[in-house]
Amino acid sequence: PPMVMAFMLCGVLGATISTMDSQILVLASSLTEDFYKRIFHKNATSKQLLWVSRMFVLAVTAFAFIIAFFKVSTIYSLVLYAWSGLGSAFGPLLVFSLYSKRANKYGAWAGIITGGLISIFWPLTKHLFTIDVPTMVPGFILSSISIYVVSLLTKHKAYHHETT
Repeated sequence: PPMVMAFMLCGVLGATISTMDSQILVLASSLTEDFYKRIFHKNATSKQLLWVSRMFVLAVTAFAFIIAFFKVSTIYSLVLYAWSGLGSAFGPLLVFSLYSKRANKYGAWAGIITGGLISIFWPLTKHLFTIDVPTMVPGFILSSISIYVVSLLTKHKAYHHETT
């Protein structure tokens, strides 16, 4: 019956809204404490942090609205984009940290930055190739190379900092 379906739809929408507002609040709180307070204003008062948190809630909500309204992309492609970025930036670092004694913090940062930049800019190069190369392939390869090369070039420097 239509009335039962209406109640079920209201329940689904209510659960969705409840989850989304919780996620927005968690993200705003995290940005306020971990980003704003630690980097920009270490001695911020509770009142200032509350105001900044509210601004982050508005910004995150506006960003989500823009994505939803303009249908920037499908959820699947956004998730794929995010996992490609994580895999490109942190995948090689995980492998090197487990299997290489030569990797150091300079190589790690180089790999994270290289993998992150490749995952951001690689989708813009799709028109240059006749085959579709997934973002994670060049990101993983170039991030691995940068970890290896930068770790070798900064071997003495990293060792000197760790021993003193």
